[in-house]
Amino acid sequence: MKTSLNNNLPNSVSNWKEHPEDTEWVVVDWEGQFFKNNPQLIPQGENGCSMYDSSSSPKGIENYSVHLFSVNKLKLTSLDFPPNFWKKQGVKQCDALTFPTSDKKDDALLFIETKYTLKAKGWSKYKKQALKQITDTITELSNNGCPITDRKLFGLISCPLLNSMGATAFSLDELKSIRMQYGVQIKMGNSATFKDSQTISLIDKE
Repeated sequence: MKTSLNNNLPNSVSNWKEHPEDTEWVVVDWEGQFFKNNPQLIPQGENGCSMYDSSSSPKGIENYSVHLFSVNKLKLTSLDFPPNFWKKQGVKQCDALTFPTSDKKDDALLFIETKYTLKAKGWSKYKKQALKQITDTITELSNNGCPITDRKLFGLISCPLLNSMGATAFSLDELKSIRMQYGVQIKMGNSATFKDSQTISLIDKE
């Protein structure tokens, strides 16, 4: 997947991160409006959407983060997409993509989109927009020759500042339609767990 992304995408990809073996990671989008309004919260030198393993995570960002876990130690590779990455009018990108560094057929791909809002209605307000950002990314990767059909696709829509108990659920019909059209399992929540290199649980960890 990494080789295909490097070779086939229309824009240069240089912000890869290969994370050491770990069981916990966090993802933060420092470009979110919340951080633009509260720049004092951004650690010096940080920008874009960043993923950190437990040894590299800046202190005090837990409440602003998407939390990723793994049942067993796992090496992950991550990539964040800058704004207007596809350079196509009306076509969006999600914040980040992560997958096992093993990068083998049938490995999981996790697409992450964050929305930073303090309003409880944020889950429902951003549901449609965030879903489009993930599905646009999947479509563009496929159109550019990336081996999407050789991977197991998962999508996480997160509002890190809100309690995930209030997350808007997709109906069974919606989930079925999304799965049939894009091949992705989608969920709204603030965490995901790699059961192994091929399987991700999108049920929030307590």
